[in-house]
Amino acid sequence: MPTPAERRDEASGRPPRRLPGLGTWQLALTGGTLALLAWWIGYPDAAWGVAAGTPAGMVNHGLTRWALERWQAGGSGSGWVLGASMLRLAVAATLLWWAAGRGLPFLLGMLAGLMVEVIGYVLTAPRYIRHRKADGR
Repeated sequence: MPTPAERRDEASGRPPRRLPGLGTWQLALTGGTLALLAWWIGYPDAAWGVAAGTPAGMVNHGLTRWALERWQAGGSGSGWVLGASMLRLAVAATLLWWAAGRGLPFLLGMLAGLMVEVIGYVLTAPRYIRHRKADGR
């Protein structure tokens, strides 16, 4: 079911707005910052884990956006989102299983790299909230 904002876009003939969220460069910057921070405080294995996990976190982010765009475009409802979530789970579980054999610092770094999407959302939430309030929503 379209949101009120999407109905306004449909009524005016404009294409629906792009989903709000993070760009790939923001996720890469967040992961790079985490890796540099881990290296700087003396955990090079954790830094390598973050460097290995960040691309997987970016892929997970892309899977979610792809599923939500399909759903928004009139796909088969929540099936797209559920399928993407299961694929994300499989990617994360496989990588964490692989990282477990390389030591605890690497495993924790990998986990941080996989969570880079969530960290990015936390960092961009205040800006998003300010814009929503400015729009009167």
